[in-house]
Amino acid sequence: MFIPLLGLGVVADAYIKLGLSISLGSAVTRKGFERLKQAVVTFPVEKIVIESDSPDQPSPRFEGQLNEPLSIWDVAQAVAQAVAELKKVSPKEILLQSRRNLMRIFGLELSDVE
Repeated sequence: MFIPLLGLGVVADAYIKLGLSISLGSAVTRKGFERLKQAVVTFPVEKIVIESDSPDQPSPRFEGQLNEPLSIWDVAQAVAQAVAELKKVSPKEILLQSRRNLMRIFGLELSDVE
């Protein structure tokens, strides 16, 4: 997995071509981070996974607080919403695809966790 904050565009594309996935956290929900947001548009959804950024990056709703395990679902929803808006798909589609991607990365069948 690759976290794209430090390497966007060409570097992220190279990692995707190597078969790596792109991990997106709450930075994509914040003001600024325009290079990241522009890059997200180009990432295939089959290579995107959502991360919680715990404990240092809470969702905008909990800004200024420690990102506690209790807020992980809030972070996931906020990241999915932001990515969905950039990719012009539904947040549910982003969440489901992230789940499929994580299952693939960890070698699990969806039936193993349902």
